[in-house]
Amino acid sequence: MGKRYRVCLWGSDLLYCWEHVKEFGDEFDMFSIVLGRAFGYDFDIRIINPFKKRPLSTIFIILNIARIMYLFLKYDRKCDCHLVHYLGLPYALAIASLPLRKPIVYCVYGSDVRTPEGWNKKIAKKALQRIDVMFCLTRSFYSKHMVSKYGIDEKKIVPILWYPVNSCFKRFGDKTIDGLRKKWNLTKEYVVFSARATKEHYNHHLLIEGLGLLKDKLKGKIQVVLTGFGNSEYRRSLVEMGKTKGIEVVDLDRILTPEEMAEMYNISIITPNISKADDLGRSTFEAVACGSILLLNKNSGPYQEIFRDGKYCKFVELTAEDIARKIEYILNNGDTLKDEEEYLRLMDIVNWEKNKKRIVECIRELVGEK
Repeated sequence: MGKRYRVCLWGSDLLYCWEHVKEFGDEFDMFSIVLGRAFGYDFDIRIINPFKKRPLSTIFIILNIARIMYLFLKYDRKCDCHLVHYLGLPYALAIASLPLRKPIVYCVYGSDVRTPEGWNKKIAKKALQRIDVMFCLTRSFYSKHMVSKYGIDEKKIVPILWYPVNSCFKRFGDKTIDGLRKKWNLTKEYVVFSARATKEHYNHHLLIEGLGLLKDKLKGKIQVVLTGFGNSEYRRSLVEMGKTKGIEVVDLDRILTPEEMAEMYNISIITPNISKADDLGRSTFEAVACGSILLLNKNSGPYQEIFRDGKYCKFVELTAEDIARKIEYILNNGDTLKDEEEYLRLMDIVNWEKNKKRIVECIRELVGEK
């Protein structure tokens, strides 16, 4: 083992960040600074805005940005490398404007570089230009957003899946699944589990609208399951919408652990990922690892690049009519869609030991060069 470099992680209180603190702790001396308190993971420094309403929330936003600027300067002296998760405005502003000397590695999410416009886009562009290495799996995403939108040198981008798929995500036996159905009271023939946060961006309402077009006999055999992560008001509206469409919508009303997510994927025949924009949620890989079939937005570049229609997934147009057709097809052809060769191919993409080794090598090379 080479020298233990000091890596400062900047992110949010999310599983991705906590996994990196744990996963790279055997290779680097990790120090973590995060925004918010969503899950309560154990990070070194947590920056919180205790107010939701103006003007106090605005005052705290300004104070927190100032604190982040100070912390970036402080830990730039102490660390060998910065590892940035989610390039939100506070981090982008610090990277774009401060005289940082240590190399910066960025894990590309999606919305943080897809949505900024106006002066936010200018700040994001300057920050991205100062970042040394970016981990991003799909060429379709970084050519469309990173290179075209921000003019980033493609040589800076390392095509790799930078997050692990937990070992708990695996296929269970039929007896185990039967027991889990009883545990969660999901006793209907077909379960459709939406793992994404309940936000309109992920088109849960369109999913239920599509299911509502199925014949009554088939609708009666379906349960749609939602997690408790996201907008609670939107989630309640989905439950009511299900009642009017003849679809049972189960609101779990809580955030699930990875182990519980694995149980849900094993129970469900379909895992929908039909967001409005380019996407590559980790739930896609988790679902396939557990044997669930994906329903994917046909117009998402990353999905088209990684997945193959008819092999553990069906691509769909974002219309209720096409969603209904494709769901009915999956329900009638589930065994045919579960292609073992495809399963092994996708599991190789998420092979964490292989990916972790490459990420560690990349960081070590970058620090060595600096």
